[in-house]
Amino acid sequence: MKRLIGFTLAEVLITVGIIGVVAALITPGIIENIERHRNAAILQRAYGDLQNYVYMFAAENNCTTSFADCTPKSGEFYKKFAKYLHDKQKFRTVPSSCDGKEKCYKWLRYRKSTGAPLTGFRWFCPIGSDIGGAGEGSGEYYLMSPTGLYAFHIGVFMSDNYYNIKGDHFRARIHILTDMSRTGICNLEACAPEQADRAPQLGRNLFEVYIMNSKKVLPNGTSLCGGIRDSWAYYCHPLDNSESGNCSYESGDYTACMQQVINDGWKIKYKY
Repeated sequence: MKRLIGFTLAEVLITVGIIGVVAALITPGIIENIERHRNAAILQRAYGDLQNYVYMFAAENNCTTSFADCTPKSGEFYKKFAKYLHDKQKFRTVPSSCDGKEKCYKWLRYRKSTGAPLTGFRWFCPIGSDIGGAGEGSGEYYLMSPTGLYAFHIGVFMSDNYYNIKGDHFRARIHILTDMSRTGICNLEACAPEQADRAPQLGRNLFEVYIMNSKKVLPNGTSLCGGIRDSWAYYCHPLDNSESGNCSYESGDYTACMQQVINDGWKIKYKY
């Protein structure tokens, strides 16, 4: 008598079920790690490109020692710089669905208080994206790179000359978006929870930098700010990754995570 060796149907189903459970547990982590690496790599590329564009703009406009040489008026630099990116570097305007509304896309899940769930939202609205016009509202510009890898949101609630670091004035506040699939996900009229989760999130795929009068590009969280976090200027706080800090899962504040990414060798290691 020959004895057949094999698995019963029940054993096969149990094995397949176990494999499915294990895959379901580890797949989200794998996807998140891929997303982290991709966003960090694109961020490094965008940050380097931005510094190069700043230098090229300065050379073309004869900004010899600082941007005060060629754009002395308040609010002048960021408009000219946005136009330069569009006209000379072939950046494209990203369509906005604001339709004249004051606020548009929701972004940045945050905790309303320590220990509270991530249920709140702040606003992300690239209004005034049309190059050449005065723009609506605060006249911000939202431009996608020629490669389509990233976008610059220029003039985000700060044009220039309001704050300075030891005499070096801010000329433009810029958000770098590293995931273009998150543009236009959620608008003011309709924002389901699953859409909101796919909207841009600061510290994850949206990072903040500043162009300075001295032609430097500084990350939010730079140590040059000095002092304590709640010091004289909203736009200049050094990195604080404590539980109550400005790159912290516990606090839900990711404003200074750009500096943390640089400190970690262009890797996103923190929990978000």
